[in-house]
Amino acid sequence: MRRRPAAARTGRNSQAIVAGILFQEDQFFRMCEMGMKKAAAQYGLDLQVSNSNNSLDKEVSLVETYAGQGVKAMAVAPLSVTASIPALERAHDKGIAIVTYDGYINADFRRAVS
Repeated sequence: MRRRPAAARTGRNSQAIVAGILFQEDQFFRMCEMGMKKAAAQYGLDLQVSNSNNSLDKEVSLVETYAGQGVKAMAVAPLSVTASIPALERAHDKGIAIVTYDGYINADFRRAVS
């Protein structure tokens, strides 16, 4: 049996909030969202999912919005190896775990999922 993460084992009524950021609406990203929802339910997390629609400005806005809301982690399919870094780094500096998938950023703070 896998143990639930500490944030999900708080025993409080409030759930830890995590964010998922997709960059387009196709079968692949629908499946990614389904996987995120399944994992969030399994671990008792409140998942917020948004789509940047292939817009770097929208990606930055979503990252900043979620960071301002105090999410615990973000799973992001980054649009750019370099241009996605500044917003994600600011979120990381606020203590938010950054996980990238379906893309790479050239930064030491992120955790990559393959």
